[in-house]
Amino acid sequence: MDSNPSAGVYTNRGICHSDLREYQRAIEDYDKAIELHPTAVRYNNRGNAYNRLGQSQRSIEDYNKAIELDPGFALAYNGRGSSYDSLGQYKRAIEDYDKAIELDPNYANALANRQRALGALKE
Repeated sequence: MDSNPSAGVYTNRGICHSDLREYQRAIEDYDKAIELHPTAVRYNNRGNAYNRLGQSQRSIEDYNKAIELDPGFALAYNGRGSSYDSLGQYKRAIEDYDKAIELDPNYANALANRQRALGALKE
């Protein structure tokens, strides 16, 4: 249970904005949710929104914070890997995908991302 129900409302609305591809509006809601009650999930969600806006460095900062708060959060490693991938930093991306897979061996998205990054690295 969330210790601040208002933070949960902002998080849920941010998810809705993300689903509608309204990433800037989602970020605004995640900002407020993080201000009220910072969690790994909220940083991860905001990182995803930044990533979709092509703001890879900002997304990496949020994924770093999510990982700091929850070192076992496979989604954050996969997200950060995706951001590194976008920057052409394939070795770093693969390291993060590997960590996500170590934490969740059946994480299909991380497995696919790692394969794609390995292919890009060989080019």
